[in-house]
Amino acid sequence: MTPNPRRAPISILLAALAMLVASCAAGPKPSATVDLSRDGTLIEIDPTGRTTGLMGTPGDLIEQGNALFAQERYREAFPYYRRIVEYFPQSEQFDVALFNLSACFENLGYHERAFELYQRLENHPQRKMALFPILDREAACLEKLKRYDQAVPILKRMSELFSVGPVKQTDSTMRLAVAYYHTGRREMAKGHLLWVVEQYENLAAQDMPTDPANVAEAYFYLAETYFSLYEEVDIAEMGRISRDRLIAKAELLVLARKAYLDCIERGHTEPYLTGSLHKLGYGYETFYFALKTAPLPEDLTEDEVNEYMSRLEAKISNVLSKAMDAYERNMNLAPTLDTKSPWPAESRDRLEKLQAYRKGLHERF
Repeated sequence: MTPNPRRAPISILLAALAMLVASCAAGPKPSATVDLSRDGTLIEIDPTGRTTGLMGTPGDLIEQGNALFAQERYREAFPYYRRIVEYFPQSEQFDVALFNLSACFENLGYHERAFELYQRLENHPQRKMALFPILDREAACLEKLKRYDQAVPILKRMSELFSVGPVKQTDSTMRLAVAYYHTGRREMAKGHLLWVVEQYENLAAQDMPTDPANVAEAYFYLAETYFSLYEEVDIAEMGRISRDRLIAKAELLVLARKAYLDCIERGHTEPYLTGSLHKLGYGYETFYFALKTAPLPEDLTEDEVNEYMSRLEAKISNVLSKAMDAYERNMNLAPTLDTKSPWPAESRDRLEKLQAYRKGLHERF
């Protein structure tokens, strides 16, 4: 029997749906001199310049500064560390004082200044402190500043420090992969993240404790990498549905879906839990509308177009239902979480629009 070309698009759509359902440089080195001149940032943090009134040995000063730091009283701890850095640069407390002084800047939100001071400590000729914690905070400041290009070489150095152990090395590689993602190097991100999630599974099998938030972040960004590739695939080619493109788009959505579900299994790790639920819904929603707006078979009459769209809707309506279920679940979960995540509100907006859309469909058909 000669195949009916008008029925071919439906068979292609069914094949794709079956697959989906079945799956259910760092810059120049600073000088060793630590410049704590009275710039605007210092005046804002310590307007009275109280370091000159502080007395005691470096040991006394570091003890008092650390006590305040432990209470998160960073502005009050600041002058004790500054006193050591300015007047006792040869003391054994110097490294800790400069590190914690940098941390005061960081915790008060002055990430640029904190980064500069962490770098000065890293390159200080008399530094005795281990390198990893300094690089860790340098990278964290750059991540806060969203300067991922600068963070990449630092994170790469961290990931290559085997002496810190497998957990810290894996965490560092995860952060490197996220930096690659944010700089548009998605293939690099994907390769690193696939290695990272495998390493986290191996660590769990060996009963080595890991931070659930880091594991969730790895799965979330692996899903985001797949999802960004999925969004780039247009299923239309030369005015008709391309079977290969449709299958490729469905495969990428399946991979993203699996990684989002793996993230959700990590539990209440925000914002990745609500983010994964929202993006699951959004993936189903965009796949549904990609099919609904795909080119129609040629030379159909008005009645045949209506029949085609009715049959298509019957085949893919469950995809839209999955989207709405994910959005609704996210909305219902949000009140049980102590979260400031924007995802539940976005899920509510998407759900309301889909509910209105579905109501219109029912009235039409």
